[in-house]
Amino acid sequence: MEKFSLNLIKKIVLFLFIMFLLIFDVFANLHEWTIKISSNELHQLLLFLGIYFTVSTIISFFFSYYNVFRIEEKYGFNKLTRKGFFFDQVKSKILMILGFG
Repeated sequence: MEKFSLNLIKKIVLFLFIMFLLIFDVFANLHEWTIKISSNELHQLLLFLGIYFTVSTIISFFFSYYNVFRIEEKYGFNKLTRKGFFFDQVKSKILMILGFG
């Protein structure tokens, strides 16, 4: 039940993050900034998405950390060290970039 609650809170936070970006025209400003950086539309797209996914990954990282080191550790399922967790997160992001980027 704790994982469900944490996942629900994570989804709400990410939703509110997107709404904040829309309400305060952060997406529009980011788009204008990418146009200033590059005239190539593909580069603009990659820069825009890269910044968005980096920020959302940072937000998700804290929820993953809480899940592993609070909830799973509470019930004895956690076998990771903090260093191992960090390196697993970095490796998964590198593989994601190589696979999909």
